[in-house]
Amino acid sequence: MPCFPETKQIMIVHGKGTGKLRQIIHEYLKGNPLIEDFRLGAMNEGGSGVTIVNL
Repeated sequence: MPCFPETKQIMIVHGKGTGKLRQIIHEYLKGNPLIEDFRLGAMNEGGSGVTIVNL
């Protein structure tokens, strides 16, 4: 259960780099039943350096 139950969206900042950390994070999110969906950030959100997660 989330620490802040009213929170519906989080931003994970993983940076751009080689993309390995992003890949690991996305694999984890795919298998997590608490995650509704996720996407890379828009340009004004940090682009491919962040993942936006909807709970």
